[in-house]
Amino acid sequence: MRKSATILGSEYGLTYSEMTLILNEEGYLDNGVITEKETKYGKIQSRPNYWFISWDDEIKNDLNISEDRIIELRQATIDAKQKIMELNLKLKT
Repeated sequence: MRKSATILGSEYGLTYSEMTLILNEEGYLDNGVITEKETKYGKIQSRPNYWFISWDDEIKNDLNISEDRIIELRQATIDAKQKIMELNLKLKT
């Protein structure tokens, strides 16, 4: 069965953004751009007004998603959001 990054991530308790970060870190995406490695499991799907990449269930066999990695990923996401907020505050002043 093919799944979006949102649905795939939800199976691990991850958000779309967190799942996309993992796919980038593991070489399936390159900042949202398709890589050669991605073509093994990913397929571009199109709808009338947008496109997205759907992922084959078999990708889960190759992904390295542990509890420790999820904790690190969430902390990195929090840190990145904090930096963005700080930059926004500096721009407003």
